[in-house]
Amino acid sequence: MPSSGLTRSWYATIAALAMAALVGQIALVIEHYRSIVNFFSYFTVESNILVLAMSALIVIIPARNGRTWGLLRLAALTGITVTGVVYGTMIAPYVHPTGDLAFMAWPATWLAYTMIRGGVSHPGYLRQDGTRSRYPYGFLDVEQLGSTT
Repeated sequence: MPSSGLTRSWYATIAALAMAALVGQIALVIEHYRSIVNFFSYFTVESNILVLAMSALIVIIPARNGRTWGLLRLAALTGITVTGVVYGTMIAPYVHPTGDLAFMAWPATWLAYTMIRGGVSHPGYLRQDGTRSRYPYGFLDVEQLGSTT
């Protein structure tokens, strides 16, 4: 793991966001259910705690490694991924959040950049089968999948 200031800043931001999410979640759980035990019983909360711990530890000691550290990082990644998949497939259809969607600026910008770059240049991403593609992921590869234009 590189120990650059940029890496530490990135993980400090992730830790701050995870902390903000946990504070918001605890406020909601206590307001609605009046139970701290309920708070720690949510998989989402546990996932955010792992992400917070992993991110904070990278900020403190960026060159950290070892079996336990690898397990923590993998557990945090798995937990937050499962949280996202479950939310996207099972919860999102039933909730209708309102407010500022500015958080979508980065993924939308990244997608636009990736598609434009793949369309006008030849970045040459290596696939598992040894071929090269203009796109980093097969599910974005319009040459492989075809396009509607």
